[in-house]
Amino acid sequence: MLQGVGVEVRQSTTSAKDEIDLVQLLAILWRQKWLIILVTCLCTAIGIAYLQIAKPTYEAKAYLLPPNIDDIAALNYGRTNIESLPLPVFKVSDVYDVFSQNLLSESTKRRFFNKVWLPSLPDASGKKVSKDALFNQFNKKFIIQEIPKSMPTKYMVIVRSQNPAQAVIWLKNYIALVKENTSNALTRIVQSQTVSVIHDLELKLDLAKQVAKEERMDRLVQLKEAINIANSMEVNAQVTAQGSSNVASDVRNVTDPSLMYTRGTKALEAEVKNLNSRESDAPFVPNFRQMQTQLNLYKNIKVRPQDFVFFRLDGGIQTPDLPIAPKKELIILMSLIFGLMLGITLAMLRNFFLLKPRINN
Repeated sequence: MLQGVGVEVRQSTTSAKDEIDLVQLLAILWRQKWLIILVTCLCTAIGIAYLQIAKPTYEAKAYLLPPNIDDIAALNYGRTNIESLPLPVFKVSDVYDVFSQNLLSESTKRRFFNKVWLPSLPDASGKKVSKDALFNQFNKKFIIQEIPKSMPTKYMVIVRSQNPAQAVIWLKNYIALVKENTSNALTRIVQSQTVSVIHDLELKLDLAKQVAKEERMDRLVQLKEAINIANSMEVNAQVTAQGSSNVASDVRNVTDPSLMYTRGTKALEAEVKNLNSRESDAPFVPNFRQMQTQLNLYKNIKVRPQDFVFFRLDGGIQTPDLPIAPKKELIILMSLIFGLMLGITLAMLRNFFLLKPRINN
């Protein structure tokens, strides 16, 4: 029983001390209230003054989407409905991948930084700060990121500047640079593939004509030998073997070198004369006209950058009218809280130094 009473007494004493300490603390703060108010007002005034001299930062944004299938139709000229010599058909994803690579490319950023962003800075900034430091600043002001969970893939390009009009100009210039690089890249791809197909077709046509010419010369040799045999056997007219079909016999007499003499010297000499007077072997080349048509098609394909689109701008680019920084409400609130905490700290220190001489006495 006595132990329980002792515990209750100690708990009551501790609680009473806590209440006394809290009351004393409030009393100290009340006595130093003007110091706390003064410091709080001073910090808040500093925060407001900072807002007056701080330059606002504006943010221009652009949302980029993949093109539609009809936007890239010009890139697929001559790539469809040609089975014998197919070129790879450009898909929307293929074209958008080339654009994405140029959009995120470090070389594109460097080129824009050197040719556009750096010359727009004051001369003094360019002299005092190294290019690496300036490029770090540039990376903080130019932000390119993929929007999560966007289907199809969507990119957001952000440009920050203290001048809203300048931010829009920079953003448009950067997108224009990416557009130029992508147009050049796709045009080079189309041209290189077309040149390769044209070269292959021309080579096939030349080889086909050469083979046809050699086959004609071989035929002439066969015919001359057959004429010699027919002359020696005095065969002037066609001879048909007994018991054989006339049609089958005619075919063998034309195609089989050992039986060609049976056609007779007149038919053989007429064919030799015809072969020698032939001006071109092209009509006798299989699929020659089809390959020639394809060659003329590829030679006439002209793809210009203005004929195709490889990205779409979602919503356009608007000039920002509301700064993203500094955040006035947050700065004032933080200044007020900091001033209050600093005032309380100074009040406690002041009370301590005021009471110290009394304690020593």
